[in-house]
Amino acid sequence: MAKKYNQSVVMSLFLWEILGLLSWLTGQSRSMLLRQYIVEAITSQVPKIRSMATAYGELTGLTLPEVYSLYQQGKDALDQSIDENESTKDNDSDDEIKVLFTD
Repeated sequence: MAKKYNQSVVMSLFLWEILGLLSWLTGQSRSMLLRQYIVEAITSQVPKIRSMATAYGELTGLTLPEVYSLYQQGKDALDQSIDENESTKDNDSDDEIKVLFTD
């Protein structure tokens, strides 16, 4: 009997595989490619995002610079997390390569 999978899970796995292929072709990491994809997606939506940020500010009583500050804090935390994962991944792969070339 075939299992039914959530469409978002299937799409996430598909995106992960596409990122893997692009990573192999370009030599960039998956997380770096994903970061570039997110930045491009956000940049194309700037007017919509600005109006959403303004609406959020009106609902919460925050000014647009305060909303941006919250966004920047979240972005910095995400960037730091990605960088930590990349450095851990790089160290792990170096260890694996050393094992391959040792007797």
